[in-house]
Amino acid sequence: MTNLKGLIFILATAFTSIAMATPQYTGNTLGNPGFDNSGTSTLPGGYYIWNDSSDSKQWHLRWTGNGATTGPVDWFGSIIFHDSNLNSTSDFKFETSGTYADSYLETYDNPFLGFGDGVIFEAVTNTSGGVDGLDFYLDSNIELLGFSLGSSLFELGPDDLNLFDKNAVSAMGIYIGEDMANPDALVTYTPFGGYRYQFEIAVPEPTSLAILGLGLIGLGVARRRVKNS
Repeated sequence: MTNLKGLIFILATAFTSIAMATPQYTGNTLGNPGFDNSGTSTLPGGYYIWNDSSDSKQWHLRWTGNGATTGPVDWFGSIIFHDSNLNSTSDFKFETSGTYADSYLETYDNPFLGFGDGVIFEAVTNTSGGVDGLDFYLDSNIELLGFSLGSSLFELGPDDLNLFDKNAVSAMGIYIGEDMANPDALVTYTPFGGYRYQFEIAVPEPTSLAILGLGLIGLGVARRRVKNS
């Protein structure tokens, strides 16, 4: 993929994200669902996303075409870091040439992304458990991750497109955390990426933010009681 094509793709993704109300996943994101460093997997075909329980700044994205009826399997997508807190990325088991050639591009403080950061990728896997992926690291524990993930494994078409959060569908083939939960997602389309699932994840998780908020409220009540006594 050339840098120009990559930038056009991420701009199209950004404009799609702005135009639509994107659903946000609020469940558990912790825990490796079962990948190791062997480069193969017995897990069902699809995308897998998780972050390390010991470090919420360290995230992983893997994909495998294991069990697909036809191959090779194409993968394409992007991650937009809305708060511009991407530190770095690294690829996992990427091939640089041949039938299974893969590529990705990083962009930082992009004015067309509201000065956010972004990563786009294209990849190919076999149907017998081959795994590719990306690891990414954040500068801060606060970030809004915008995912737009497509694959020839997904049977999506014009009838699946939706414009509003209330019409979001369960993204079958995308699994989050050790629970392997399917996020709710929009189905979108861009000329440079085809049909994809689009959703967001907040870092820290919204549930964590809620717990933090309740803790701060409790602290405030306790301080007032001490002050009034």
